[in-house]
Amino acid sequence: MIDEIDLVPLVAQHQRWLAACGRLERAADALPALPDAIEAAALRVELRKLLPGEAAAAGYLLAHLYAREAATPLGARLFARLQCRRAALSVEAADLADMLGAEAPSRPSADTIGYMFRSVFATCREVSLLEQLLPLLLAPDRLTASARTLLTERACMPACV
Repeated sequence: MIDEIDLVPLVAQHQRWLAACGRLERAADALPALPDAIEAAALRVELRKLLPGEAAAAGYLLAHLYAREAATPLGARLFARLQCRRAALSVEAADLADMLGAEAPSRPSADTIGYMFRSVFATCREVSLLEQLLPLLLAPDRLTASARTLLTERACMPACV
């Protein structure tokens, strides 16, 4: 059985990601005004939380806990989709971090920057949701009641935190 405690690392990562998304969204809402150098540096730190190291930890946890389910056709398809979305998140976050570190003359337009921000936090929220739904879809019988409640409550939270 998979208990709530087994899911704590995943939930903690999602909390960090959602906090990063909130900060990125506030910066996007302030456009066309660009973040100053200090805020841009802080945003780059937040974006690094979305890069492969953190995603790999969650991926390992899910793959380890649900190895049997990942071997089924549905599980394989869902894990492949999750892997693609994680890769997209890593690229989007790295691109935005690079852009925030760029000198003003080489920065794209405010519209492009806004698109980049929104793409990052939409993909981040999608990855988090997929990671919460996978156990509920693939192995509900292996979850304790508390684990099932935790994942259900997390998956039903509003996307904007």
